[in-house]
Amino acid sequence: MSKLKLLAPIALVTLALGTGLAYASVNTDSTNSLTGPFSDNQSIIDTSKLFDFQLNNLASIDRSASADINTGGNDTSTNTTLAGVRTGDVNVDFTHRNDLAGNLIVPTMTGLGNVATLDRNLLTGPNSINENIVNADQSINLDITNNSRVTDSVALDLNTGNNEVSTNTTVGNVTTGDITGAVRFDNVGSRMVSFLNLGNAGNSDVTASLGNGTTGPNSVNENDLSANSTVNVAIENQTDVVNAFAATAQTGNNEVSTNTTVGNVRTGNVRINLDSTNTAF
Repeated sequence: MSKLKLLAPIALVTLALGTGLAYASVNTDSTNSLTGPFSDNQSIIDTSKLFDFQLNNLASIDRSASADINTGGNDTSTNTTLAGVRTGDVNVDFTHRNDLAGNLIVPTMTGLGNVATLDRNLLTGPNSINENIVNADQSINLDITNNSRVTDSVALDLNTGNNEVSTNTTVGNVTTGDITGAVRFDNVGSRMVSFLNLGNAGNSDVTASLGNGTTGPNSVNENDLSANSTVNVAIENQTDVVNAFAATAQTGNNEVSTNTTVGNVRTGNVRINLDSTNTAF
């Protein structure tokens, strides 16, 4: 009897990043006022966030079992009186079980945050260059991969036959043994659901108040506002299960010859049950 059990969990990952991914509240008040002639006045506000996540859960199981069992191959010859000849039975109980616990991460997103700006160019001098620039950029890259690979292989070579009973005067009953067996594959892949809170990583609340008032002649006055949010999420769940079973069972191929008196000759039965269960959810 052979029973094997392997428990190989893949770590469950739950990320709750909350508002740490957001700008939260960005309030700006930038003003160019009472600037002199031919002046170059700039108010630049630049806020950027880049998040790059890579989560890999890998499980690989390779299992192989091989059995060569023989109670036959007996030679009973050149006897005057021979009682009953019986070879032994072969019983096989073989179980493969693999439990794989993985994770399926579901991202949830809210807003980018509140961005409020107040930008003015007031009473600027002639021939001046006045700029108010606000850049709010955010990029999130999330790559989650769950891979499970299970390979089960069982090879059985079972023999109670191939016996030779010959050149005897009196032989009793000749019986070869029975072969019974049960082989079971049981692979369970469990994808547990967890939630990834990206916090304020989606739409933005942007409030801007831009203005140019009482600017000087020949002046260049600009108010620029740019708010960008990019979220890239790639989730992959893959499970590969390969079950292989090979069995050679023999109770026959017996030779009973050149005997004067022989009793009943019986070859054994062969019964092998194969049960394979693969579940991934």
